[in-house]
Amino acid sequence: MATNIGGIDILFKEANRDFSKRWYQFGPSKEILPKGWQKAEGRRALDEDLIFERDVRITLRDRATIWADVFRPVLSDNQPVPAILAWSPYGKQGNGFQSLDKVPWRAGIPRDWTSDLEKFEALDPAEWCPRGYAIVNVDSRGVFDSDGDMHMLGTQDGRDGYDAVECIASQKWCNGAVAFAGNSYLAAAQWFIAAERPPHLKAIAPWEGIADYYRELLGRGGIPNHAFVDYRGSGYCGKNRQEDTGAMTRRYPLWNQYWDDKSAKFAQIDVPIYALASYSTMLHTEGTIRGFLFSSSKDKCYVEHRTFFLDGKTGTMNEGNHSSECSSISYQSDSWADDGAHFVHKFTTYTELIGYSQVKLYMSCAETDDLDVYVICRKLDAHGQSLLQVNIPLEALPAGTKAEDVPNLNIFKYLGPNGRLRASHRQLAADPTLTKEQTAMLGPAVAWHPHDSEGKIPPGQIVCLEIPLWPAGIIFEAGESIRLEIKGHEVTLPEFPALDRVPGNLNLGKHVVYTGPDYPSSIVLSLASKDSSRHGTESG
Repeated sequence: MATNIGGIDILFKEANRDFSKRWYQFGPSKEILPKGWQKAEGRRALDEDLIFERDVRITLRDRATIWADVFRPVLSDNQPVPAILAWSPYGKQGNGFQSLDKVPWRAGIPRDWTSDLEKFEALDPAEWCPRGYAIVNVDSRGVFDSDGDMHMLGTQDGRDGYDAVECIASQKWCNGAVAFAGNSYLAAAQWFIAAERPPHLKAIAPWEGIADYYRELLGRGGIPNHAFVDYRGSGYCGKNRQEDTGAMTRRYPLWNQYWDDKSAKFAQIDVPIYALASYSTMLHTEGTIRGFLFSSSKDKCYVEHRTFFLDGKTGTMNEGNHSSECSSISYQSDSWADDGAHFVHKFTTYTELIGYSQVKLYMSCAETDDLDVYVICRKLDAHGQSLLQVNIPLEALPAGTKAEDVPNLNIFKYLGPNGRLRASHRQLAADPTLTKEQTAMLGPAVAWHPHDSEGKIPPGQIVCLEIPLWPAGIIFEAGESIRLEIKGHEVTLPEFPALDRVPGNLNLGKHVVYTGPDYPSSIVLSLASKDSSRHGTESG
């Protein structure tokens, strides 16, 4: 078990010792759950008999033992079947710290749609065993009764997953074909396990999975943000310790070999991928799309990259040439109440924003030697009102629910594509993990920051910041607008109520954005429209 990566000691903290919410306490057993069986009243009933093997031993290469629950068709005793694994620290019985029942309104999924045999964010055995698959819910290293300390993604997690694949493939009831499926952490782990290339792994199905712990979550844009992992980690149960990635962020805010180990090696993945991505998550969009692009697919989709220059005097974005007049606009960077600097562009014909965007901003701050800058693109209706996407259809929520009743949480509402950058991390380089062809596939968001050093800024000095935004897919009808917002605080909604306005930063005083001929601040958008000419837009 790794306790050191590249000469950097891994920090650990004690795991949650509360095992009281488990369905069963530890005890290997085998039983048949009969057709019609229900875990509880109101849950989905089984359509056919299932074999339920509890606490099945998996031995890892260092002789550590981890445990799995296996659900499989009765016929698999005589006719081996393929297996689908679910891998995470959430607990294999699916009813611990996090479960669908604890999500408001169960995210629109009726209670009788699932059997509650599923691991959180994994496949339901009641659905997939009748399709001819075994479902294997694993407690990875350190989780509940599994040996060792928990490791969060990285090489250790990947190698453990490799060993699990090969162990499951050797079972008499398995035909040697093993795959993974699942959402969130269950998807993220697949990038690291598949990169180890276990021989019996046939495919992966990552449905929204972060792929770079530093660049996509803990240090996105060079701005440390450990609130999410500190909160989530408090519920990970085990007998020993868990890797403390929040503490690692606080101790090592710059890129190093530890963080490189937490970045998936897409080039090493050679199995088929069924990836699912959404634009709305603040965690998984970038990793899922990059994983799909750079692991297996060589197909490319091209859209037109169009540059819009910002005008601080009018608060607009204009395609073509920058304003002939120098101007600036400022906002109070250390105030949640200040909504930042806004720039609007109105479309005169149907237009689609498809893919990545990138801003180039010339900025300064007289009060301190660094700036944490957050940007987001919002859609406005024909009357100039900002819009948002309610991610779950209202008809799937309790009767009478209105849009204004939906919680202001990222799982339920999407505001728009966003990016961020700490100004002292503005140094640019070529991404060493991508070829020139692959980098071009991310266009125009090709800015890549090493995050391995700091370049502080004399107060008042103007610097150029290039900030990529995560990809998006937004339709604009004629008369609707896009608004670029530049702020000094988080621009996305929290994942959980306890995280609202929790993330901190280094900001102090006013941030100034400069525009015009001397400082041509701009945004490049990936746009497609019915009218291929460039006359389908106007400033707002």
